[in-house]
Amino acid sequence: MNLHCTQISDLNLEKFKNYIEKYKIYGLTQNTETGQYMIAIDFFNDERKPINGICKHCERDNTNPAWCQLCDPSKITQETSGDKNIDKCIKEFQLKSTTYEKVIEWIPFNMLENIKPIGKGGFGTVYSAVWLCGKRIIEGNNDVGYARSRKRCKVALKTLSNPQTSSNFLTEFQNHMQCRLGGSELEIYGLTLYENKDYLMVLQYANRGNLHEFLQQNFRDSNFTWKKKLEQLKDISHDLNRIHLKGYTHGDFHSVNILLDQTLSGKN
Repeated sequence: MNLHCTQISDLNLEKFKNYIEKYKIYGLTQNTETGQYMIAIDFFNDERKPINGICKHCERDNTNPAWCQLCDPSKITQETSGDKNIDKCIKEFQLKSTTYEKVIEWIPFNMLENIKPIGKGGFGTVYSAVWLCGKRIIEGNNDVGYARSRKRCKVALKTLSNPQTSSNFLTEFQNHMQCRLGGSELEIYGLTLYENKDYLMVLQYANRGNLHEFLQQNFRDSNFTWKKKLEQLKDISHDLNRIHLKGYTHGDFHSVNILLDQTLSGKN
């Protein structure tokens, strides 16, 4: 349940009526220390659908398959990084998770194996690894219902070129997460710490390599039609635009830094 605060001078019947018409209202309360009135609101009422299943906490329809936006973000338990600022940052983004699959977490380094360097540039080094616990997935369908699961998977690990402090790393991570919340297609799974030295972001592994290598090998392939080339360009443009809409610039935009997954979707 979300509590919307309002000063007593602002509290009027017309405003309360507007909330009643738009949201599920549970009632009113008052903070005895500040005197502020608070309206208990379910901001996600319109997103609840029976096909998503029932929330075991509030016993109402979920907002997404096996996920209640009102209850589940606050119920997530996590490993601690040992750094209170990083733990706080992770928790803040967990509370903004709109689906189970988008929940980020602190990933202990011993949950990663087969670590191999796959690239290095001015903005950091990238490794591939196998995440033993695995990414969060939703299994099932409308007919049989939905269930949460984890799937062992290959991931990418990205360092900073000059991490120095956790705060520097955290700033870059927050920038990536803001772009992700803005619609960027690159999946972000969380953070880890390599042998108590370097912080790493744990990201979706691009299983088709980078755009430069793909074009060199496939540009003249008859299956890679001009329609597919233009669709690829459109996907890259959309993802880059999402970054700009969040007020950021890429900083190192070229074909080697555009990664492709099996759908050939470009992820900046």
